Amino acid sequence: MGEPSDPEQTPPPSTAPATESPTPTAPSTDSTETDPTASPGALVGAGFEPLVRVAVADLASRLGVTEADVVVVSTEAVTWPDRSMGCPLPDMRYEQVPTDGALIVLSVDGVPYSYHSGGSRPPFLCTTKG
Repeated sequence: MGEPSDPEQTPPPSTAPATESPTPTAPSTDSTETDPTASPGALVGAGFEPLVRVAVADLASRLGVTEADVVVVSTEAVTWPDRSMGCPLPDMRYEQVPTDGALIVLSVDGVPYSYHSGGSRPPFLCTTKG
């Protein structure tokens, strides 16, 4: 039989700082980078297709371009730290509840556009700094 383990030889627990509430720049699970010429259908298997379709259609409508002009830059599954979903409006208070959602970055003519979603809310264009 082996000798009992020496507690002094047990490696110390990790001292890496724990993140209490991940931010949109720190994806919680899925992250998909796409080819610059990719279409929303290129995100197969990531579960983002319906959200990306909504975001692409909205951006194309806002800018008066075709959906083919909209490039999917990235999609990330995130846990927003509160109900603002990373897009707080000035002078607004938000329930401090972690909310699972998505961050979708699109671009048209090289200009990036950030779409946020969470809970049951569909993707929306975030125009504020979070």
